[in-house]
Amino acid sequence: MHALDREPSALVEPTSVHLRARGLTVARRPVDYEFQPGATEVLVVSGVAGFAGQ
Repeated sequence: MHALDREPSALVEPTSVHLRARGLTVARRPVDYEFQPGATEVLVVSGVAGFAGQ
């Protein structure tokens, strides 16, 4: 969700739009950890054939 410079990645929204256009569900979810400073969300994609949990 963040680039290596710790800024929000400009790729998240276009990627989300692309995936939604293909019928997938895309959601941002908070996490209890920071992979890098300021990064406290994960992108969850569901609806993929063979996805564990469906």
